[in-house]
Amino acid sequence: MRNLFVYGTLMAGFGNHRQYIASWASSIAPALISGHLYHLPQGYPALLEGEGVVRGELVFLPHLDMIIKNIDILEDYYGPGGNNMYRREIAEVEIIETGEKAAAYVYFYCDERYARQEGIRIVNGDWRKFMEPGMQKMPLPH
Repeated sequence: MRNLFVYGTLMAGFGNHRQYIASWASSIAPALISGHLYHLPQGYPALLEGEGVVRGELVFLPHLDMIIKNIDILEDYYGPGGNNMYRREIAEVEIIETGEKAAAYVYFYCDERYARQEGIRIVNGDWRKFMEPGMQKMPLPH
């Protein structure tokens, strides 16, 4: 697997992208995945499985195997059955520009109850837009 779907602080322009991905990425394409997105009180997003649409980026990383463990640590993913904050799975994403489908690693948030109760639902599924100045203050329905 060489594809990683990102929807939060690992997207281009955010600090974790610069720290973990920027020097390794050979291409980045806007993409969509099925799910629901919440902004957590800690300041980062949580992706839950669902029928909604979440916007992010499909990153092609030719040497993903060399950096995936560092990303796992960032996402508090310790492997199947571990005490994980996120779980890493392979899921299908759609490249917006071409409509092409691709398989990619994606991190889903594990504590759905916490995300729904404490997070702010991002109805349009776009965390980048949510993080624009003033947008976080808008009340969004859960």
